[in-house]
Amino acid sequence: MAVFFRRSIALPALLLAPVAHAASIDAPAAAILVTGHPDPEGLLPDQTVPQSVSAIATDFIVKQAPTLNAFQLVNLLPGANVSSSDPYGLSVSSSLTLRGLGQDEIGVLMEGAPQNDIGYYYAYPSQFADAENVRQITLAQGVANIAAPLVGTAGGLLSLSLDDPKPRPGGLVDLSLGSYKEARAFVRFDTGTLGNTGLKAFVSYSFNRANNWRGAGFDTRQHIDAKLLNEWGDGNRASLSLSFNDASTSTYPGPTLAD
Repeated sequence: MAVFFRRSIALPALLLAPVAHAASIDAPAAAILVTGHPDPEGLLPDQTVPQSVSAIATDFIVKQAPTLNAFQLVNLLPGANVSSSDPYGLSVSSSLTLRGLGQDEIGVLMEGAPQNDIGYYYAYPSQFADAENVRQITLAQGVANIAAPLVGTAGGLLSLSLDDPKPRPGGLVDLSLGSYKEARAFVRFDTGTLGNTGLKAFVSYSFNRANNWRGAGFDTRQHIDAKLLNEWGDGNRASLSLSFNDASTSTYPGPTLAD
């Protein structure tokens, strides 16, 4: 009799358990709402290449100081460690390492053209395009594209893509002032699409000057970027890019024991 009583009590409990569980699922509980937003900083641009790469895009670049060079801009990407002897990207002493591998083991491309020095395999970011003309910088850590026209890329690959000329005529003027008598001027002109040819182009000029942050001396940089682009058909395009750099840099004095 005692056995039957215990079973009769357990059976209703089992029948009620699914009902209570279903009620807890159907009840409008305070659920966690997940909402997606586009990357506000431009640090996660869409990637379509079949390899692991990190990148920064225009949305991020325009939020940074316009004096920064390409190495300084990728400082936040995974595996990248950047050092520079001046805050304005004028010195040729900027250094980039990827996961412990030095700059002479990192390939650099700008618009598909190699930028590494032929003798020491170093790249000098102060000679690269102005930040206002850069659309995207990608960083492949460890494995470079096998089709890249480079040697000594065991550390990775840094690739710069220039901004396309605008479809409508226009211009941009960017002026900067800073510490150590930093003064920079940047001017860009876009032709817009030229008639029915489909051709469009831009040309820019910048001048930058800043005193050394330690000791006497100053650095100057004059730079010209230009790009001619033609697009036709379904995704067909051809472009011609030009980048000219004229710089005068000074060395920092070595401190003595008395200093």
